[in-house]
Amino acid sequence: MKWMRKHVMYLMLFVMTLAMVQFHGKMDVSAAGKVRLDVKSGDITDELQAALNDARDNKSGMYTIEIPAGTYQIEGPLKMYSNTCLSMKGVTLKRTNGNVMLRLGLEPDGSFGYSGYGAFKNIRLEGGTWDGSNKTASIIRLGHAQNITIEGVTIKNVKNNHHMEMAAVKNVTVSGCTFKNFTGDWKSVTNYEALQFDVIHQPSQFSKYDNYDDTPCQNVTVTKCKFEHVNRGVGTHSAVTGSYFTNMVFTDNTFNDVAGYAIICSNYKNAKINNNKMTNCGSGIWFRTMAQNHKMFFTPHKKSGKIEKNMKSEIKNNQIDATVNGYKNVVYGISLYGEVLTKNAEDVKKGDYRLEGVTVQNNKITLSCRGYGIWLQGACKNKVIGNTIVCDIKKKSLSSGGNGDGIRILDGTGNTVQKNVITNKVKKGEAKNMTGIYIENSDSTKLISNTVTGCSKDGISVKKSKKAELTGNKSNSNDRYGIGIENSDNAVLQKNSAAKSGKDGICVQKSKNVILKGNNCSANKRYGIRVTDNSRATAAGNITYKNKQKEIMVNNGAQVKGKL
Repeated sequence: MKWMRKHVMYLMLFVMTLAMVQFHGKMDVSAAGKVRLDVKSGDITDELQAALNDARDNKSGMYTIEIPAGTYQIEGPLKMYSNTCLSMKGVTLKRTNGNVMLRLGLEPDGSFGYSGYGAFKNIRLEGGTWDGSNKTASIIRLGHAQNITIEGVTIKNVKNNHHMEMAAVKNVTVSGCTFKNFTGDWKSVTNYEALQFDVIHQPSQFSKYDNYDDTPCQNVTVTKCKFEHVNRGVGTHSAVTGSYFTNMVFTDNTFNDVAGYAIICSNYKNAKINNNKMTNCGSGIWFRTMAQNHKMFFTPHKKSGKIEKNMKSEIKNNQIDATVNGYKNVVYGISLYGEVLTKNAEDVKKGDYRLEGVTVQNNKITLSCRGYGIWLQGACKNKVIGNTIVCDIKKKSLSSGGNGDGIRILDGTGNTVQKNVITNKVKKGEAKNMTGIYIENSDSTKLISNTVTGCSKDGISVKKSKKAELTGNKSNSNDRYGIGIENSDNAVLQKNSAAKSGKDGICVQKSKNVILKGNNCSANKRYGIRVTDNSRATAAGNITYKNKQKEIMVNNGAQVKGKL
């Protein structure tokens, strides 16, 4: 009797499973919650959508839809629902119309009507290729959802749009995927990240996913993915004041032949951008709390929009080859950007949007055109540590911006630049004004134990900046000054070395209360140390020797206390 009851129970479960499947075409039901389409070629839109609808109606947990290996056509948009896995190993789906290929389901009246992350959950895409057929709509669009896994998927051939975009999502993993082949206006400065993460703010920004409640993305990991011949790589170009993308992790990805930015981060907090490799990219990593043109940054609909400045993020161990690549932007390896808005601009309320709390460490950057290796603007209390920057500047960027500086810091306070190595290879042509480390309008900057070699202008230049501290830096074979201090009061220079400069080892101009202590300046073509143009300095224990014209020069109304 026990044997009979057991097998009757199995039979009833099998019958119930069959009853749950609606046959809109042939399907092979192999187990509860799993279906394999019985298709061989041609357009499979109806069969696949029917299976997705069955998954929607399934109440027993995760529902897996398998498609046999092969190439098929679909008319988008396919609509996917919660607790669904679409398994496409060995499958190519080709788009036959101009719609999105896959999205999360719409309500019957066309209104989405969800908020936050509550619309859908437990979405999984496994393997296969989504071919957008070079049409202009994005290929996959997901919003208001959580617990999303996309693994081993190839998404290719889109014209003037994103390959995949997500907004208001959390707990997302994209791993081992390939995004490739952007067609259309390659040279346009547009916002077409191949993999875009967005904030839900308005229909024109992310259509048909109301409610537009300013929900950002959270807990996102993109790892071991490839981005090849795309307009931009991965990231976010729009933001809402006070709505921060948190725990965004981009790691171990490769980027090749990218017109613009490989990675762009807007309003990211607790982010990790680590161990990525970027080759032949228009720029590497842009991390910002504001955009210079103030577009695509918005005032929130309802919330107070409290500004946070400490982003507690890291950009580490990336390898970046930044070059002019058809995109009209200033080229750079890594940029941190923020600013103070003294009045409303575009749709952004005035406020202090300076960027704090980012560590840029152990990155290897090669800059082959005019621009900047690492560029901080409107950034405070950040750390730039242990980076290697090679400036091999042979051409200008399309924007003509930048002199090719290794590290450039503007309009910030309290940044630390430590143990970076900057080497310049070309001194003429577009590289003729290159400075190793350039600081302007940035107070309380600490420059510690950096090495700068072969620059066509200055090794280190500090201008219009108060309370700079330069300790233990080495400047060698730079064409003008080893270290230049200009219009910068209360600077402290100690235990630095400057050798084989085209003019002076250390030059102090128009600056007050400068301390020169224990510096070593040798074999410079003009002076070892020069204090000039009404500067005031205090000196002790400096060593100068084998400088061509004179070891020490104090002139043009300058005064020095102590002994240089």
